[in-house]
Amino acid sequence: MMTFDNVAKRLEFHEEFEHGAGANANMISAAEASLGVTFPASYRRFLTDYGWSCIGRFEIYGLGGDVPAWLDVVKMTSIERAGAHARLPAHLIPVHYEGDGDHVCIDTSQRSGDTAAMVFWNHDLGTRQAPEKIADDFADWLSSLL
Repeated sequence: MMTFDNVAKRLEFHEEFEHGAGANANMISAAEASLGVTFPASYRRFLTDYGWSCIGRFEIYGLGGDVPAWLDVVKMTSIERAGAHARLPAHLIPVHYEGDGDHVCIDTSQRSGDTAAMVFWNHDLGTRQAPEKIADDFADWLSSLL
């Protein structure tokens, strides 16, 4: 499993890495309370250090005073949970929009200690799907992008 520190070192040297100013503990706690989940440690660290990010055209949802509306994890999760077609279950937190209604999500129902699995939510498969696991944790998934 990749540590967030290792991923952060790689991010800092990536020529297309852009990010926000970060989110403080109160912002993160408020987001967790609003969404009814606890974020895994690696995503909390991402939120604290960067808030949100873009790696080229690849966008990652987050928090912070400077987060663009379309990258606000609370706003986007709320929209996807209220969607007309395949409503996102409450245990999934989208962190990247794949297009056509599909998302990469943190699956808070698949926790192991302070980590949580990353899954692919295919909106065409509806709410009864078992989303495909794509990484053991947010840091592993983020590392796979670099």
